[in-house]
Amino acid sequence: ISPSWVNDLRLSYLQTAENFPLKDASLSEFPNLTVDSLALAIGPDPNLPQSGYVKSYQVYDAMTVVSGHHILKFGVDWRRGLNGGSFLPRERGDYGYTTFDLLLRDVAPDNLNIRGVGSGNFTGDNHRIFTFFQDDWKIRPNLTLNLGIRYEYQGLFRDAALQATAAPANVPGVIEFGVPKTDKNNWAPRVGFAWAPNFKNSVARFFFG
Repeated sequence: ISPSWVNDLRLSYLQTAENFPLKDASLSEFPNLTVDSLALAIGPDPNLPQSGYVKSYQVYDAMTVVSGHHILKFGVDWRRGLNGGSFLPRERGDYGYTTFDLLLRDVAPDNLNIRGVGSGNFTGDNHRIFTFFQDDWKIRPNLTLNLGIRYEYQGLFRDAALQATAAPANVPGVIEFGVPKTDKNNWAPRVGFAWAPNFKNSVARFFFG
């Protein structure tokens, strides 16, 4: 903008997707079976199917202003995430038998009988925002003081609010379900200095925060 004023603006978009389906969709309603006596496993990967996706928008803008003995830096970073996926281990069921005879007679599994309960779908849409201010103050030709502060906020994932639906299972004083609270007081100060001693090509730096 001028010899002493620089604006850094960045816009970005990221998208990724993964999908791991069952190779044979006709097996989607059939469980995995194991027979211990024969060391036999029937069925595809018990962790399938699963999938996930990420869409991220970002706007970053920062200013750098040089004024006398000060270099001022301040800016904001805003991000919007549209994320989700589907993953429920043993969604189709995982049934174990100690002998093949039990399987042939179609009795209840006697070793393991696990089936995923509920939905494996999760939507993690949220907003995130980060802001900062920093002053690099050149007190002396060989001593610079760094002062700054940063604020961060991350919004609640959309489906995390569904924890409140488990409220009927609350045990007061032991475990209680509700909408998680976000941290709205996340401030981080920053203090430091850079000192160049009298001997050549040496700089000592210290930062706290």
